[in-house]
Amino acid sequence: MRWLVPAVFACALVLPTAAAAQTPTPPAASAARRGGLAVVGLRTPDGDVDVAGALSAALRDAARAQGYEVPDNTPSFDQEFAMVGCSTTSPECLSLIASDLHAQKYLYGTLLRVGRGREAPMSVEVSLWDDVTRREVHREAATFTRAQMASSPDTVRDIARRMMEALTTRDTAAQQDRLRLQQAEDALRAREAAGPTPPVLGGPAQQTPPGGTPRATPSNGHVLRWVGVGLLGVGVIAGGIGVWQWASSSGYGDDSLNGTGELGGAWARYDNRINPVMSGARALSVDEVCTRAASESDADGRGAASLCDSHGTAQTMAIAFGVGGIVLAGLGAALVVLDGMASGSREEGAPRPAQARLQVAPVLAPGLGGVNVGLTF
Repeated sequence: MRWLVPAVFACALVLPTAAAAQTPTPPAASAARRGGLAVVGLRTPDGDVDVAGALSAALRDAARAQGYEVPDNTPSFDQEFAMVGCSTTSPECLSLIASDLHAQKYLYGTLLRVGRGREAPMSVEVSLWDDVTRREVHREAATFTRAQMASSPDTVRDIARRMMEALTTRDTAAQQDRLRLQQAEDALRAREAAGPTPPVLGGPAQQTPPGGTPRATPSNGHVLRWVGVGLLGVGVIAGGIGVWQWASSSGYGDDSLNGTGELGGAWARYDNRINPVMSGARALSVDEVCTRAASESDADGRGAASLCDSHGTAQTMAIAFGVGGIVLAGLGAALVVLDGMASGSREEGAPRPAQARLQVAPVLAPGLGGVNVGLTF
């Protein structure tokens, strides 16, 4: 029985300690897990001091419930304006208030009446300022009446709780984003400080030429080649459109000379009427006939003007697409050649291409239009 007294004494010491370890931590003990947060007394330009004071106190309690460490002696927003000499909520003024409060984060807001009279609805707007990032994290707003406050004493506390929950959620997300960004920056600085990554045995990370220093193996993505092929293809298509438009322009010219087709017949009749052949030649040039036809109102004159317009449009598009196609195809071919030269230089002793040549030739024939493109390198 002599061992019973020490055992009972040991149990008396151990059991309360174990029970205390299993007891949930009261809110006051975990209040500092989110850091400090000052709740500035709400502004109330309409003079609702009682409501503003109740809301400010409720916001402090709600912030503590969310895990912030909140002081009780924070002055009102109007007092802080007077202390720092500001009258706006600009980032400069808000940062000065944070310095005066010695707080990295604080809540501030305004209570206003929506209408006239003491019983008019009231709107409260609260913002969370983070002086580390010098920006507003989030803003919450709510509307209520004195009648609601009279019928339900918990109205103010419920509004403060909902606002604080939303503000805390956004604050947590902002902190996580900032932490991820900081981790990425730290990892980048660590990689830069560590220098080049050593080669992996048997891997293609580096090549060491005889008597030289290790060098990284270039990527085999052939980006230049595929960009060049794309430009070459676009150039060929543009060139084909240019040839087609040139063939259309030539077709309009043939119609005007032979008097074929609806527009060609109208041109021939109009040309013979105002510009007859005299002494084996016509007095007016083609451009002069087109200029006069543009102001005519009869059928032949309108047909001749349409033929002139169609011929001019086709000729302009032929030149534009033809020149653009040649330029694009030439640029694409140059990129393909550059990629080939770069690929050849990756192997020691690999011969470089001797020359590169791009050949672009239009194909024109009755009823046929196209372009031939050849690339030699």
